Amino acid sequence: MTSVNDLTATGSTAPSACGVAPPSAAEPLPHAEFYETSRLVTGLVIYPVICVVGLTGNALALAVFSRPAMTTSYNVLLAVMAANDLVKLLNDLLYFFHVVLLVTDPPAASRLFVRMYPASHYIFNQVSFF
Repeated sequence: MTSVNDLTATGSTAPSACGVAPPSAAEPLPHAEFYETSRLVTGLVIYPVICVVGLTGNALALAVFSRPAMTTSYNVLLAVMAANDLVKLLNDLLYFFHVVLLVTDPPAASRLFVRMYPASHYIFNQVSFF
């Protein structure tokens, strides 16, 4: 009986134990077109709209809650939540720039992802303790 390790070591495209052959390198994956379309729609349309509306609303909320007459404990909590949401939305906006670069300059998109993802992940995890 042939094991999985034998098949991968020899590079064979024989059917696996369940009878399904792995896709060849020449044929595209069946879901690749849907993935690309959904990435472009979410990254270039939906995320920027949500981020711009959210950034505007949270900036206005911070402006209101930072007034001296609004310094109750509940309003301070709401101001901190608005600031936290601002950081989250700025982090999400990086996805828009990443998708734009994927369309225009894929190597630059890869460099952006490799350099910015760890930093944005760290900042988001430090801020979002709520």
